[in-house]
Amino acid sequence: DPQNTQSPLANPNIMVTGSSGKGKTQLLKYLICSIRDQGKNVLIIDFRNDFAPDKEFIRQASLNCAYVSYYGLPFNPLIPSPNQHPHLNKEVVQIEPHITGLAGVFDKSYVLGDIQEVELKNAIRQAFRESEIETQGAPEFDQKWVFPDMNKVGEILKSFESSEAEKVYARLDEIFHLNLFRPEFSQVSFETLLKQSTIIDLSKMNEETSATI
Repeated sequence: DPQNTQSPLANPNIMVTGSSGKGKTQLLKYLICSIRDQGKNVLIIDFRNDFAPDKEFIRQASLNCAYVSYYGLPFNPLIPSPNQHPHLNKEVVQIEPHITGLAGVFDKSYVLGDIQEVELKNAIRQAFRESEIETQGAPEFDQKWVFPDMNKVGEILKSFESSEAEKVYARLDEIFHLNLFRPEFSQVSFETLLKQSTIIDLSKMNEETSATI
């Protein structure tokens, strides 16, 4: 009973392993349907097209399906999650650590150099500033903020007059040209996505793009 407050699980994680054709995917589908029957939300990252084509499973589990190669990413990765301030009765966001984390993900996936990673951070910072959102400190979260997206970051990178910025843009070229960041999702956070139950189908994406997402 994972919800038992008297005897909480020390580690609520599960690993399903086995050779090809042994039923790993079917077991996962059964577990997911059971979780959904309890009214819990799930997020499925489908790298190999194991879940998205199964219409009956999607119906039984009451899932949405986001086909990234056709409709783009269903959230804006530049939106940080707000946190409750430890001493003040308000929600704040720490944007600078979020920017550092994002740049680190791109660095690992696309093997950016140190200077290129800094150029990417500077482009993201400028995108926030142009949206009149302060990146330093822990400003109070404002529902009226209009967050920038990665398309804006790409435009700023192209405007930088440095060879390293050009290299960053070249490394991330597919990110900016696959039309992954759509206006209809520009103000949808990952936190909002977690309040739904969704399959994110990445089966048509290449390895670097899938790893970044």
